[in-house]
Amino acid sequence: MSRAVSFLISLTVKKLQLVKMVFFGLGFAGLASCATPAPEPTLTPAEQADRERIEAMEADRALSIKMGDLAAQKFSDVPPLPSRAQASVQYPEPKFQTEPMYPVELKKKGIQGLVWLGFVVDESGKVGRIEILSGERPEFNEAAEAAVRRWMFRPAMVNGKPVQSILYFPLVFTLR
Repeated sequence: MSRAVSFLISLTVKKLQLVKMVFFGLGFAGLASCATPAPEPTLTPAEQADRERIEAMEADRALSIKMGDLAAQKFSDVPPLPSRAQASVQYPEPKFQTEPMYPVELKKKGIQGLVWLGFVVDESGKVGRIEILSGERPEFNEAAEAAVRRWMFRPAMVNGKPVQSILYFPLVFTLR
């Protein structure tokens, strides 16, 4: 193929791309915005802090949804509670909770961590099977699991009858 033919084909392809962009609603203003990105607005420190707080909340929510999905997979043998529209539902409520023991070695080293746990609360309010959904260090995982094993709850109730349920949440290990 000659250079001239190759050049014409290249030109034709570029014209088709331009026609597609105009045809699909970008128009000429859209073409200009494709060429140069719009400058980021300048935020005041308070606006920047708000943006960061919102982004952190969105990230926390996304992680919570992900962990909820993971808990549902790990505890697929436990039927989910019905919605309140379908039945009279009361969710489990804590009666007794202890703080996890901070692993001594990690405390000395100044290491902090986070453990996401999922567990079953049975019909009597006792904690049954526990699953580590996400954990950064085995020492934190063991401490979190040991603490949750001692917890007691008022069981979930459906139409006045106690039922088993799944709970999941993070335990945060921070140095004070």
